[in-house]
Amino acid sequence: MEVKKLIFEEKENINKLVKCLEKDKIYLSNIPHQPGEFSAKPFKLTTTCNINRAGDYYQYYKGSKQLETFKNNMITPFKDVKVLKHNNVILHRFNKTPLSIHPQYSITKTNKKHTIKKGLCFILKGDLIWNHFSMDWLPYLNFCRTILLKDNDIKIITKEIKFDSYHYIIKNLLKIDNDTIVMKENDKQIFEDLYEITVSGPFSSGLFPYSAYCNCPIILYKNMYSNIHKNFKDYKSNILIYTKRNNNDIKTRNIINENKIENLLENYCKNNNLIYVSFFYKNYSIEDRIKLFNHAKIVIGPHGATNFHTLFCSKNVKIIEFIFIKDCHSTQLVNLSYGLEYWQIPVPEYGQFEKNIKISDESIQSMVDILENDK
Repeated sequence: MEVKKLIFEEKENINKLVKCLEKDKIYLSNIPHQPGEFSAKPFKLTTTCNINRAGDYYQYYKGSKQLETFKNNMITPFKDVKVLKHNNVILHRFNKTPLSIHPQYSITKTNKKHTIKKGLCFILKGDLIWNHFSMDWLPYLNFCRTILLKDNDIKIITKEIKFDSYHYIIKNLLKIDNDTIVMKENDKQIFEDLYEITVSGPFSSGLFPYSAYCNCPIILYKNMYSNIHKNFKDYKSNILIYTKRNNNDIKTRNIINENKIENLLENYCKNNNLIYVSFFYKNYSIEDRIKLFNHAKIVIGPHGATNFHTLFCSKNVKIIEFIFIKDCHSTQLVNLSYGLEYWQIPVPEYGQFEKNIKISDESIQSMVDILENDK
C-alpha cells in the first residue's frame, strides 16, 4: 500500500553551475569519468557493477569524461519516490557489498507472529558513515519524517551505525524520537507493519549507478536542507574554515604541503577581519561542528567526507574544493542542491585515491585568485 509519493518535477531537479576560474576550465573539461559523478556521455541504462569494477556500466563509460558542470547543469530526472506499507512480512538483510546497485534486503509475506510491530526499512546503499549518511541516507529519512512523526512506534531499521552524530541529528535536527534498531548482515525480522522506501529512475546521464536503490534526486537535498535550517538562527558569517587532510585519521589524500596553504589562509583572514579555523572533526562535538559551519563565510579544503559538513552552512557561504582529477569525486551535487556558492579548483597531477599529494603552486594560486576576487 502506498502511503507517500513524490513525483518528478524538472524545475526542482536542476542545479546551478559550478564556479571556477577561466584558466582552470581546460582541466575541468577533461576529467575522466569516475562512478559517482555525472558523465558527458549520453544516458544509457546500465545495471551491473561490483567491487572489482566489472560490468556493463564500466564498459559503456570506459574512456568517457565527466560532465562540464561549469557550463552544463546537472539534472536528476526520476519517476517518483514512494513509501510503501507492507503487512505481515519478513525483512531479510543480505550480505552484499555496501555500494551494490540493488536493494540489500528482501521483503516476503509470512504467517508467522511478528517480532517487531512496526518498522521503517532504512537499509540503503553504502555504509552508515558520515559522508554516506549525509549524501545518501539523511535526505530519505527527512522524506519519511512526517510518517515517523505521526507514529512514534515505528522503529527505524538500519545498518550498523559507524559515526558519532546519527542520534543527535535525527533527534535534534529532524525532531524524530523514533527508536533505531540495527540489523546485522543476514539477520531476519518479522513485522506486522513495515514501511519501505522505493525510487524509480533513471536519474541522470552518468550519475552512478542510474536506477540504483535510493540514489538521491536534487529535490530531496533541497527539502532536507530547508527543513534542517529551520532550526538555525541567522548568524554573522565571519569564519573561514579549512578542512584539514594532513592528520593521522586518513589513508588517502594526505596533503604534504598543507602548511603552505594554511599559512596563506591565515594571512588572508588577518587582512580581511575573518576568524581562521583549521578544522579536524574529532576536535569538535557535533553541536560545535554545526555551530561552526553555520557561522562560516568561506569553507576551503581538499575533497573529502569532512566537506559534507557544509549541510550546516548558511546560504551566503562560499565553498572552494580542491578536486583530484585523475580519478575524481567532488561534493558539487550536494552543495549546489543546497543553493550554496560552490567553486572547484582542479589538481591535475593526482587522483583522489593516492596516499600523498602535493598541491601545485598553480592550484594554490587559483585559491588565492578566487579569494582576492571576492574582495
